[in-house]
Amino acid sequence: MTNSVRSIVMEMLKRETARDKQRLIGPSSLGNPCDFCLARELLEGAVSDEDDDRDPDEKPYWLGAVLGTAVHMLLESRAPDGMRAESRVRIGEIPGYGVISGSTDLFIPVNSTTVVDYKTTNRVKLKNLKLAFETKYTTYDPEPLVQARFTAKKYVGQAMTYGWGWEQGGFDVEQIAFAFICRDGLTDNDVWVKEMPYDRAYAERVWDRAARIWVALQAGRGLDSFLSKTGCWSCMTTQEPRKFSKKPF
Repeated sequence: MTNSVRSIVMEMLKRETARDKQRLIGPSSLGNPCDFCLARELLEGAVSDEDDDRDPDEKPYWLGAVLGTAVHMLLESRAPDGMRAESRVRIGEIPGYGVISGSTDLFIPVNSTTVVDYKTTNRVKLKNLKLAFETKYTTYDPEPLVQARFTAKKYVGQAMTYGWGWEQGGFDVEQIAFAFICRDGLTDNDVWVKEMPYDRAYAERVWDRAARIWVALQAGRGLDSFLSKTGCWSCMTTQEPRKFSKKPF
């Protein structure tokens, strides 16, 4: 009976959502500072569903994402009247690839019009994320802070493209904000919000980079020719040899 109960619970936890089944990249991929990873995700996203043989059960570190989805669903159900939760926005279309869109966690249309992105994390990572957002890079940064700076840049690129999507939809956007929520949190101090002005030019640079990478891939450029970025956990932990950019961020 114990194994039966466990299998039922595991099935419920691992059941795919619409977000899990997404094949084309979204704003979170657009914001990835690592050219190699973005190129790889563009190629993987171009594979049709029937040709995609990736096995969801092969993902060893899956539970944090599931808990993050649960937090998103809770906050969506509690969004105040007049605010738009989980609203899908169109970012743009890359010729030969497809339309890229994404779901904004919360859009606040009053006072300082804000695009809000929820991020679940833990207390150790949040400490480094705060430093990443509020201090400048130095060559003495420890590895966890380097990785946090990479993550922070990815988040900013993602949120700026969300803002661009809202703007293209006819809305004024004044700022973006991140609400960091610790999965191991205990008090109010384990929820941290970071706000910053919306920057359309930043979003356009993020978009143009992705479009250029796709054009290069279609022209026959090999995936291994794209450089990895310092702080990219995926590239730094792979067993395959990777070439890293000399510029950290």
